[in-house]
Amino acid sequence: MLAVVLFLFQVAIDFVSLSIQLITINTIFAILISIAATIILVLFYHLIVITVQKILSHVMVWITFKTISKALTNLTETVQASGITTIDDNVGIDLPLGFRDNVIRGDRFVVLATAREEKWGVLEVSEVRDTYSVCSVFDRINPEFWDDLERRMRFDPSPPQGITIRREIPEEALFEWLRVILKDERG
Repeated sequence: MLAVVLFLFQVAIDFVSLSIQLITINTIFAILISIAATIILVLFYHLIVITVQKILSHVMVWITFKTISKALTNLTETVQASGITTIDDNVGIDLPLGFRDNVIRGDRFVVLATAREEKWGVLEVSEVRDTYSVCSVFDRINPEFWDDLERRMRFDPSPPQGITIRREIPEEALFEWLRVILKDERG
């Protein structure tokens, strides 16, 4: 009987010992699982918040550069004058660009000699309609050309020949756009 009691006692001690070991092992597993979960959550946070933010930043810079590039391409396309007109007894030039082409009052256009790409003057938009605009002469770089247009403006309103007109883009604006974009990109 003593052997049975000792056997049962030994089994009870082994069971308690096994339970303590299981509790210890379970505690160790729980700690390891919580550490792994924390690491995964930190990495996930880093991926979502920091990496996605940087990716979106790069995408926005790319979209901005594409938009500016397209705008500059549209702005630097040449246009032919559609006629000449009188503005307060001075010569003016009609352009086939209007509100639909994002032309606003005060925009400037450069007049170039087509053959030599030589700058002959600068026009400033003084009146804008949906599909056309009227420009006054802002700067007469080649006075002979403008004097000739003034002589014929009353009897021949046909557009001047041998010139192309291109929107003037202030360099300061381009550099400011680029500076802001690069500053935002660097963070």
